[in-house]
Amino acid sequence: MSSKVSTVFVLTEKGGTKVRGYYTLSSKGITFEDLPAAVQKRLPRYPQIGATLLGRLGVDEKFRNDLIERGEKPRLGELLLVDAQKNCLQSSSKVGSAVMLIDVEQPSEAEAAAGTRDPLSFYTQYGFIPLPKSPRTVFKRVTTIEKELNSVTKPGPATTFGNDVR
Repeated sequence: MSSKVSTVFVLTEKGGTKVRGYYTLSSKGITFEDLPAAVQKRLPRYPQIGATLLGRLGVDEKFRNDLIERGEKPRLGELLLVDAQKNCLQSSSKVGSAVMLIDVEQPSEAEAAAGTRDPLSFYTQYGFIPLPKSPRTVFKRVTTIEKELNSVTKPGPATTFGNDVR
């Protein structure tokens, strides 16, 4: 039985069942004052603004490395992020959500020493902006997501998404 706290989306190879990547989405509220002034000017002045939280995003590193060894550029994280934004946009038409939020975890000292990169730059390169009071939390307006998605093509047919955990 699900707690309905978040929904998990998984990436598999076409026709496969092995999870190659995943992300979670859930509803969240953000305090109006926590948003930058430029964003506040474009939103109604409610104490809390509806948001969609990308809670987790992960890829199968072994699969990713296998693709690299075959000379492919996997871009699994990018593919998952695009799909998460599509789902955020779709759900915002049913349940109000003005922004997509991501609480970006900082690698521990041991992880950093082992070569783990800080994921903050991954999200900012795709237009997510750090919140002024919480720089490890990044956001993107849903209207921006809509404009970006309307200007690009869909991912190729080699991938499928679902909301079942296998």
